Amino acid sequence: MNRFWKRTLAAVLALGMAVSLTACGGGGLSSFDATKYVQGILDENYLGKFDDDFLEMVDSTASEAEEIYTHNLEVEADYFGQVFEIDDMSGDTLDATMELYRKIYANSKFTVDPATKVDDSTFSVKVTIEPIDVFHLVAEEFAKLDTDEELTSPAMKEFSEKYVDIDVTNMTDEQYETYLADFEVDWTKMMLALTEEKIPEAGHLEAKSILIQVAKDEDGIWGIPDDDFNNLDMMIIDYNFSIS
Repeated sequence: MNRFWKRTLAAVLALGMAVSLTACGGGGLSSFDATKYVQGILDENYLGKFDDDFLEMVDSTASEAEEIYTHNLEVEADYFGQVFEIDDMSGDTLDATMELYRKIYANSKFTVDPATKVDDSTFSVKVTIEPIDVFHLVAEEFAKLDTDEELTSPAMKEFSEKYVDIDVTNMTDEQYETYLADFEVDWTKMMLALTEEKIPEAGHLEAKSILIQVAKDEDGIWGIPDDDFNNLDMMIIDYNFSIS
C-alpha cells in the first residue's frame, strides 16, 4: 500500500470556526484572542472539548461544537476506509470507526505558543504536535507476515488463519462473489479490531512544529486558512506507513 494523503477538511471549517470582531468586544483581535482561538479549535476538533469562553468567542453553542467534533470523526473514519480499501463505510461500520477515532484522538498532543501579530489582519501562531503512531504499530503487525514472525494480534491471527490457504482458482463465479463479499466483511472487522488492539500501545513520534495563521477576511471575519488547518491536521495522526 502506498503512502496516503488525507482529503481536505474544508467542510469541517465551514461548520463554524470563525470569530467576528464583535465577539472580541469590537476592539479587534488581540494576540491573546488569537492564541485562545487556535487552542480552542484544536481542543474542539481532536479532544471534543470546548469551554464557555471559546464558544462565546466563536458565537457558537456546545451542541454546534459537538457537531463539528462529530463531523471531524466522520471525515477521519471515511479516510480510514480509503486508506485500508474498505468500500462500505456506512451504518454500524461508520459508527464503529468513528468511535475508534474518538479513542485515538484522545491521545492527541499539541501545544500552542502565544500568537505573534504580523499586521492588522494577520497573526502567526506556532503549534507543536507529537504525531500519534498507532498506524505504525498496525503496519508492524502486517510486516510480520513477510518475515514469518509470530503474529501478536488476535484479530490478525484469526483473519490470517481463515484466508491464508484459500484457493480461488477453481471457484465458480458465484462462489468467488460470495468469497469476495465475506472477505470484505472480515477485512473490515479485522482492521477495526487490529487498530483497537494497538491503541493502548500507541505513543507519539518526534514533535514537529508548524506555523499557522489567524487571518481576517474582507468581511472582517477571523479564521484559520483552509490550507493551514489541513497541513496541521495531517500531523495529528501519522499516516506515513506502508503495508503489504
